[in-house]
Amino acid sequence: MSYLLSAKNLSKQYTQTQGFFSRKKTVINALDNVSLNIKKGSTLAIVGESGSGKSTLARSLIRLVNIDKGQIIFDGKDFLSLKSSALKIMRKNIQMIFQDPYASLNPRMKIQLIMEEPLLVHNVGAKIIKQKIDVMIKRVGLNISDLDKYPHQFSGGQRQRIGIARALILEPKLVICDEPVSALDVSVQAQIVQLLKSLQKEFGLTYLFITHDLRIVRHIADEVVVMRHGKVVETGKTDIIFQNPKTSYTKKLLASIPGIKKPT
Repeated sequence: MSYLLSAKNLSKQYTQTQGFFSRKKTVINALDNVSLNIKKGSTLAIVGESGSGKSTLARSLIRLVNIDKGQIIFDGKDFLSLKSSALKIMRKNIQMIFQDPYASLNPRMKIQLIMEEPLLVHNVGAKIIKQKIDVMIKRVGLNISDLDKYPHQFSGGQRQRIGIARALILEPKLVICDEPVSALDVSVQAQIVQLLKSLQKEFGLTYLFITHDLRIVRHIADEVVVMRHGKVVETGKTDIIFQNPKTSYTKKLLASIPGIKKPT
């Protein structure tokens, strides 16, 4: 089996202080021996309610959060052992699309500069930069003239298209989508999901799709990992999870989706 990313037994604990006078400390298991595999060219969805550990997992996989123990193999390399320049090169191959497209874009920068920034960080030649930006901004459904505008001049859906373009400008192998449509209207959500699917097919992308909304998962994911309280409680192909969920927690999540047959 050809996996682009394999994570084994990831664990992360936080210590939370409670009470002003007692200062009692509570240990929270944000990740509790989490393991997963993502096949090249596929979409793996991580689902669960708020606080289940989804976003901590996403940030751990790109080393924005340091895990306490575990192993991450990305593209055949031990990701956690990489240092300095090797880590920079590897991070070029893993990009993120964030939940809030406005918060993820610098409001003081025009879209041209926002798109240029990751290319400059990774020393892409000046002659190639304009060509890459022009091609990508059109590919996500915007116009070259939009490059001279600021983020506030766009709708939420358009800003998310810019976020997608910026994530893909470095030609990554893995894109982590952290609740990428939850801040958008339902009609716009469908458009963005369709765009992501089209880009995946065109560029051979692999997606890790973080969401609490299984309605979206049904349309984009090949496989699903269900998380609760920092643990993986169920995993499998999307169709099987929807048709025959094994745990009561997964059944509860599915039962919250409007317009589908409730699992028994």
